[in-house]
Amino acid sequence: MKSKVFCIDESIYGNHITKRLSYIVHELKDGQLRIRNNNQKLVWLPASCFVESEIPSIVSINIDDEINNPKNDCIEVTVEFDNEEKRWATFTTVEWLKSLLKDNDYVIGKGLIFFGGSESKKY
Repeated sequence: MKSKVFCIDESIYGNHITKRLSYIVHELKDGQLRIRNNNQKLVWLPASCFVESEIPSIVSINIDDEINNPKNDCIEVTVEFDNEEKRWATFTTVEWLKSLLKDNDYVIGKGLIFFGGSESKKY
């Protein structure tokens, strides 16, 4: 079994593995992989720290919206990778969410469902 895996989570194993580096799998057992670590010693580590495909590197991060009020705003950000894929994220302040939910109990957007808290009633 000499497959190659890529580290996605150093977690508490930072002295053994490095995020984005590749490692050769020598054995697989009970959700653990046996690899040669950064010090060339064979170690058992959780398979959840690795994936089978190479992780693309970030080449740019662009804030797509103007930040009008740093304490109460919502902006979109575009992240571009070296494999030409793009991902988008929305960042909001707590104050912005509070104002949005003031008149609504929920908000639905592409890839997002957010429910506001409601007060519990005692009977």
